[in-house]
Amino acid sequence: MHRAFSKPIQFRNPATGGSVVLTDTSSAVMFLSTRWKWDEGVDFFAAARACMMVMDEFDDPENARAAVVFALKQVGIPVD
Repeated sequence: MHRAFSKPIQFRNPATGGSVVLTDTSSAVMFLSTRWKWDEGVDFFAAARACMMVMDEFDDPENARAAVVFALKQVGIPVD
């Protein structure tokens, strides 16, 4: 199950220049699995795992949001 974030994650994709808005765990997982073009290190996997935990109803969506924001910032992508 996807769950909405209290505040969408908004940023500009440096690979395409396009604006990205992630509103929930489902959109975050889709972005991480299909459009993530940067380092797939510990922070990337932590973000993906956090989203999956929410989708499996084991965690809060705000923890997943924080993990995705952290992963983006670790690869130098500013988040609005």
